[in-house]
Amino acid sequence: MGDLKRVTCDAIDKYAEDLCSLGMDIWEHPELDFQEFYSHDYFAKFLEDKGFIVDRKYKIDTAFRAVLNWRQILRSARGCTM
Repeated sequence: MGDLKRVTCDAIDKYAEDLCSLGMDIWEHPELDFQEFYSHDYFAKFLEDKGFIVDRKYKIDTAFRAVLNWRQILRSARGCTM
């Protein structure tokens, strides 16, 4: 399995319980189109807590952009220090 695929699968497995909780919490707080303020904040905080750089209210108030440095994660998974 390729490094990126392995790291992705490992992360999904590692955070499976958190992801299920996230999904259930969003399900329990329904919001109308373009009024997803609760889910915006919940998802953004979840990703920030996992190391993503999150641009909240990206272009519209209920959108965000999340960026993760994959090179850093792959180096860490391989045991590299540079």
